[in-house]
Amino acid sequence: DDRRKKPMLSMLMTTEYAPAEDRHELQQLLIHIAGGEREALAELYQRTRSAVYGLALSYLKNAHDAQDLTQDVYVQVWDRAEQYRLIGSPMGWLLAVCRNLCLMRLRREERHAALSEEEWDAIPAQECGLDAVRLRVWVDPAEHGNWCNTPDVVAKARRAKDLGMDVMIDFHYSDWWADPAQQNKPAAWKDKTLPELKKAIGDHTVAVLQALKAAGVSPKWVQVGNEIRPGMLWDKNVALSGASYDVKECDLKNAPATASDKVVYPANWSNLADFITEGYNAVKSVFSDAIVIVHLDNGWDKELFNWFFDELKKHNGKWDMIGMSLYPYWTRMEKPDYTADDIITDCMENIKALGAKYDCDVMIVETGMECGDDKGNLASASVLAEGKRQLERIVKESRENTGGRCKGVFYWEPECKPSQYRLGAFTADGRPTVIMDAFK
Repeated sequence: DDRRKKPMLSMLMTTEYAPAEDRHELQQLLIHIAGGEREALAELYQRTRSAVYGLALSYLKNAHDAQDLTQDVYVQVWDRAEQYRLIGSPMGWLLAVCRNLCLMRLRREERHAALSEEEWDAIPAQECGLDAVRLRVWVDPAEHGNWCNTPDVVAKARRAKDLGMDVMIDFHYSDWWADPAQQNKPAAWKDKTLPELKKAIGDHTVAVLQALKAAGVSPKWVQVGNEIRPGMLWDKNVALSGASYDVKECDLKNAPATASDKVVYPANWSNLADFITEGYNAVKSVFSDAIVIVHLDNGWDKELFNWFFDELKKHNGKWDMIGMSLYPYWTRMEKPDYTADDIITDCMENIKALGAKYDCDVMIVETGMECGDDKGNLASASVLAEGKRQLERIVKESRENTGGRCKGVFYWEPECKPSQYRLGAFTADGRPTVIMDAFK
């Protein structure tokens, strides 16, 4: 699959950027600046100039130019403060002003080479109103080009931090993709005893997070497992398995039509809860303030989420936030009579109910809209417009119709081209489609 040859970032429009008190104070400063208060501008400058200067320097590669541009940023803030929208991130808006001025200067001076290819590739993210990235971690993906190993994740997380974006780390606890049809152990963990397996989970989690910490990156959220409805770290030996239910041959990835109902990976909730808790404790040992997420697919499925988190709670599993995937397109492939709007409605109701029942926040950590057709070409204008409409509704209702419980919406995988993945959101030449306008 060609889309797997490129490092990928999952993008977010979140309802939070920084601690709530910091966000509120910066918002108030911008309101006062829009009212003509120069003291507020001076205060904003003192509180944010280091981040603005650092971003300018990362683009311009020249300290004098970066200092000049930093001054220009605050001139623009003074002139344009009334354009800031309270629903957006104040720091994200400020850094967007900085980025736009940097790009204008680079283009004017024909200094495109000052940025690496990766930095130029990252620019559309800011143009789309996004303020965080979600980075997948694999244990040893040597057979797959080493994308998403620890050094690769650290490099991408540093780029995100330098762009003023928040970071989510998504541990798959596998050497390759982990999802409802595949939760395979890393090759190096297959012969471990149960105590050794639990230690490997903790050691791997700590090692990745310590590498991020050494690079100056503090993730805001950390996922312990990816779409773990069927559990994780499957094993045919029930004493070692982390499956949440008996996984059958016909449940597996690329199972043939002749696949049977024979159980391949037996359920063991005690192990699964311990695996999740091991990851949770490891996260907190490095970043005590990080929000630990347990992530399932099918965000519309109330029965699934209640069953899973009841079992996890019963077995003393730990989590801070519930993560969910929401894909109206894929759901309708299996349930054609289930409309996209009904799927979204049920998801929002589920978010509110889960928040109330378990007293925790929720996040849509994956969603995506149809962007390509059956031939790998860009979908029609009407299909793209419908995708934008659905995504706008998801973002709006997540913010306004969940009682404050939903903390953001990630899109997976936006920068994929139509020929790479049907639910991307970019054109063949690498530009955002109208779908991404839903985040603005």
